[in-house]
Amino acid sequence: MRIVFLFIFFSGLVGCDDRPLVNSKEYLELHGIVNGKENFIEVGKTKFTIPSEINVQVETYGEIKKGKADVLRLYLDYSNLIEDWSSSSSRVRVEVRHFGDNSHTKSDGEANKKTSILTGNKTNSGLIELPVEGPAGGWSFKRFIAPLEEEDPEVGNLVLNCSGVPETGVNQCWGGYRKGTIDIWIFLSGRLLPYWRQVILRTDQEIESMIRE
Repeated sequence: MRIVFLFIFFSGLVGCDDRPLVNSKEYLELHGIVNGKENFIEVGKTKFTIPSEINVQVETYGEIKKGKADVLRLYLDYSNLIEDWSSSSSRVRVEVRHFGDNSHTKSDGEANKKTSILTGNKTNSGLIELPVEGPAGGWSFKRFIAPLEEEDPEVGNLVLNCSGVPETGVNQCWGGYRKGTIDIWIFLSGRLLPYWRQVILRTDQEIESMIRE
């Protein structure tokens, strides 16, 4: 009897955690998402209307509720900016996140940004490169500031963290900023880095256009 009871008990526990794979068709449908159609999703207290031509991915860490998610993930096409492009290098991944007051974007303080703008080295593209200690023989991590405070105060002076090696250059960059009660994270390829200004400003405009009252 005890063995049968334990089997039933643990089978119940497994059933409680049993749900579709993240971003499978079934997982998206539980959130009310159907790609190829206009979608409506709420992240935190911010509501979004996603056009039908944009594929939607979402993540929820607790109980799944229709029309709500902890993370909204979108891919925007910037192939018009680079020649000889590939889908991986021309797409920008955008993540809309809501984790309450413990925002990851708060790690880059405004005071530190202002000091770094004065002491960093300005690149040809207008980015400000910050000194970062890397491993011997080459770098695997670089940091830049995208100075956008005057053009878009909400984005501000965005810190971009980048990975790569001297032989091939920057592979990928990412940075985040607070927009109301949500965090916006932008992930772009090294090939799009020279066009950082167009990418960041246009991405912010795209996200703004999807927010509904």
